[in-house]
Amino acid sequence: MWAGSLGGVILLELLMRRPGVVSVAIVHEPPLFGVLDDGEQLAAGLLRFAARAIRANAVRDAFQDHARQSVGEAFEHLPPDARERMFANAEVFFDLEIPALVDYRPTSTSQALRRIDIPLCVMADANNAGAPPVRAARWLAETLGAELRDLPGGHMPYATEPEATVAAIRAAIDLKGGTST
Repeated sequence: MWAGSLGGVILLELLMRRPGVVSVAIVHEPPLFGVLDDGEQLAAGLLRFAARAIRANAVRDAFQDHARQSVGEAFEHLPPDARERMFANAEVFFDLEIPALVDYRPTSTSQALRRIDIPLCVMADANNAGAPPVRAARWLAETLGAELRDLPGGHMPYATEPEATVAAIRAAIDLKGGTST
């Protein structure tokens, strides 16, 4: 199973809470603010950004800004229906997902993380080494003793470079003994 961003956090929880459900896992750039030295500042800034968007009833514009930060100019090249699906989820993202995400503290469960006993790979875009999700991915790989593999394309590589993303996921699954077909 591959999961990125918030989905990566959810996958980690699944692996800890329901061992045996997944046979091979790939986690891409999970935004684990709690493991970063500047994580509290980053989380507080993201919460303020989300709260302002909701109070100003400017969720769509704020989400567009957030998406552009995540994928850059590739956002403009996404199919219109994909952008609209993203916008349709914007209020839930700002009102529910961001507060839950910034409160998540994997350091309190690092022993549970170390008990994950399936093949696991952590991926991140090496070109964005200083980005918070990439730094969190590095922490996760080190904590788990897992390989950190490069997946170019930024924080949402499936949107910016879908073919390269599929190839990287297949290669990681094959390397970990799974089946990519």
